[in-house]
Amino acid sequence: MRNPLIMALVVLTLGACATPATLMTAGTTSTPAEASAATEAELAKERAEDVNRQQVTGAGLARIEPVSAHLNALLDRIRSAGPQPAHPAQVFIRNDPGYIAFTSPSGNIYVSLGWLASVGSEDELVALLAHEYGHAASSHLSRNWIGASGYFGLLGTAVGAISRNKQMPLSVPLAVSVWGAVVSPSWSRSQELEADAIALDVSTSLGYSYTQGPKAFLERIARLSISLAQSDKATAGNNLFAFSESHPDPADRLSALDTRYREKAQRNRSQRGDDPWLALMGRADVKALFQAYQQAADIPKMLVDKQGQTKAMQRVTALRQGPARDHPFILTNAATVYWAANRTPEMLAALNQATTATDSQWTPYFMLGRHWLGQRRFDDATTVMEAGYQRFGKPAALYPAMIEHYRIVRDASAKNSSQQLNANLQLLALQSQCILQPDFSEECTQASMTDAQRAQAKRQEEALKRQNDQKLQAQIEKLIKDGFK
Repeated sequence: MRNPLIMALVVLTLGACATPATLMTAGTTSTPAEASAATEAELAKERAEDVNRQQVTGAGLARIEPVSAHLNALLDRIRSAGPQPAHPAQVFIRNDPGYIAFTSPSGNIYVSLGWLASVGSEDELVALLAHEYGHAASSHLSRNWIGASGYFGLLGTAVGAISRNKQMPLSVPLAVSVWGAVVSPSWSRSQELEADAIALDVSTSLGYSYTQGPKAFLERIARLSISLAQSDKATAGNNLFAFSESHPDPADRLSALDTRYREKAQRNRSQRGDDPWLALMGRADVKALFQAYQQAADIPKMLVDKQGQTKAMQRVTALRQGPARDHPFILTNAATVYWAANRTPEMLAALNQATTATDSQWTPYFMLGRHWLGQRRFDDATTVMEAGYQRFGKPAALYPAMIEHYRIVRDASAKNSSQQLNANLQLLALQSQCILQPDFSEECTQASMTDAQRAQAKRQEEALKRQNDQKLQAQIEKLIKDGFK
């Protein structure tokens, strides 16, 4: 059985969006301007918290500033041309080689490196962004059962599963560097078609081509959905929210889009000269950054033997002299190579540098914590784990990792010591908090168990399954026997 965390699955048009909650305080009144300012402040807080959640899952976000600036400039034009009043939104780049694009409840739009690298034109890119923005502008999350809790529930599951891998710190970058999305929120047919319509109206009103924009975008989705279906049918059960029947067939979406395009009597815009997006992606500095992320993502797969480790060290040396040398993802993967080579001081230096970056991710904190646990320096391990936990706003997605940490400290500390008592108190507090988070409760339960307890639970589960199978078999045999009487 393959580990779902390291399967590179294609993800098509994800989204999770919500309308801003109305701010109301009993017994007080406010002017429309004050209410608007309060709402915007609340949304800004939600967007910052959402970015933190992204940085504690998978390989986090990629820092490619020229591309981010271009994406957000396009989004500003889309917001101006889209449904009014404009919904707050911002674009971020997911450090993922797969095809991922989704909108969070706060209005943050995330597009993966893999998708950006594959986009054929700026027309298609605008269609993609306008489609995702359409989910936010149309308040689809508030009418959709899946919402953000399911999405971040999966991310919490992933964090918990990674935290239980005993090959740390090597396995952490391995899991996150080849992180493939396995989520596809179940937008209804009408919601997908509505977002498609917004993408068409907005992109063509801005002067972009229909055939190279919205149509090319849906044609790519059609090709990818076929590829996903054919690539590995055995993985379908690992897709927490599969690309389900509630999504319109890509061919149906194309047909609906063609009809809308003809009904609006719009003409296909003439092709512009140089394509701004392709020109940007062709720049040497941008190509170098994309290449650095890809090369770093490939490093863990190189560590399977001595020859590969030598090549990995050469690659790390080159990356640490390149344009992404101070990026947390590059530093974290470099630390993995240093760890494999028993070069502990360099590993610690790389991880410490990663934690001080303004766009740091959870992984270096976790790796440092596991290193100090292995050295039985429990206070140092707790300090770094708590620093990361606090930095990212104590998200529920990190409950399993923190529960696992305090359970290890509790079990390894001297009996009745202050260290053990404090770890137990923290453990109990986290477990009580996790009860209120049903999306993470199973992972929290697993994190609370020792290896022996997990093995026993697995044996009991397997025994129960065999017992149920035997009962079912007996019932079938009885039915057959009775049928011949």
